[in-house]
Amino acid sequence: MEVQITVADVQGLDWFSELKQLIDADIAKDREAGADLRPSLLIRIREARSKMEGWMRSLSNPDLDSEVRRLIEKQMGDENVRLAGFESDLHGLDHRSECAAVDVDPREIVDRLNGLAAILGGDNTTRTNVELARYIESIRCYPEGRVVLRMCKFGAIDLEGMEQAVLPVTVPDAVPTGVGGKRLPRPRRLSARQLTSEDAGPELRDISDWGTDLHRFAGFHPGWFWVDEFSIPEPTCWAKENASEVTRARRLGATHEQLAVQFGVSVPTIRKALKLGAAADPNAPLAPRKMPRARWQDSHYPEVMAMQKAGRLVREIAAHFGKSEPLVTAALKIGKAEEQR
Repeated sequence: MEVQITVADVQGLDWFSELKQLIDADIAKDREAGADLRPSLLIRIREARSKMEGWMRSLSNPDLDSEVRRLIEKQMGDENVRLAGFESDLHGLDHRSECAAVDVDPREIVDRLNGLAAILGGDNTTRTNVELARYIESIRCYPEGRVVLRMCKFGAIDLEGMEQAVLPVTVPDAVPTGVGGKRLPRPRRLSARQLTSEDAGPELRDISDWGTDLHRFAGFHPGWFWVDEFSIPEPTCWAKENASEVTRARRLGATHEQLAVQFGVSVPTIRKALKLGAAADPNAPLAPRKMPRARWQDSHYPEVMAMQKAGRLVREIAAHFGKSEPLVTAALKIGKAEEQR
């Protein structure tokens, strides 16, 4: 059964109460920065319009040289692009100044998080990556097996209506350097996603394009993020996990073959476990040296002696036990030595 997040769950989150404060603080910061930037934008707009008017008067001259005319037209086109940029920036500042506050509706966050759970449970990898781009700022992996996941709380808020109010201007990070000041490769922008999901549309395409920007969270206050750190477990094996137990059994006198039977593994695995056990605790008592293998004649000489006393020949005794005559003779020697004690 799929577990659904409720409004009460969201309101109980530690960061929910801080979310509105972060948004209001960012809006106030942007409003203050906009107030400082607005006069310079107005000056640039006036200068650009003045240049455009002067060029228009020059172009109205029918006797103007053709080369000069082409040069003025090119300069006028470039300046027109800059003017459009200045006016767009001014419009953005005016829009932000109108945002006195932004309400954080916990129901929107609930819908967003439950939608994320549904998407992650689906089989559309591209749609999953687009949605995760809202939340995951970066995943950094280190040679020692440490993984640092940095996530942004902004992903839980609907981007529509919030982008101009909250999103700061993205500024590329400085080029990273490695050991000794060596330049490292600059991360490249992610490739555009081909969206084929049911909810694919202009809004989702805008989110997808925004999600491919490596600097989409640049300028956010650190309070917008939380960081989780993980360590990749070291690879293990049966010998490593059971080294201490095998070592204890070996010190009680069990042979490698007996340990292999006891633990249900091969003799080489037992040897590896004993080696690891000795390395882990070098001050522990030493295990017994290799024990001699049990000999048939040591345990069967009483039966061999009894059969000889009954009149059986060596070859007959060897045939009875399925052993060689020298082995039967060795058993007889042990039996006679025991009788002489």
